[in-house]
Amino acid sequence: WEKGGDFPALLKQDTDIRKYLTDKEIDKAFDMKNHLKNVDKIFNRVFK
Repeated sequence: WEKGGDFPALLKQDTDIRKYLTDKEIDKAFDMKNHLKNVDKIFNRVFK
């Protein structure tokens, strides 16, 4: 991580992380659609 690189890919290579998370779970955690799905609703509330 300190040397740069793709963080999700690094997590997938970490055996300690892999004990708890699958590739699919890691991908879901880094999917921006999931984090931004309510952004329009939030902006509408803030800027009414």
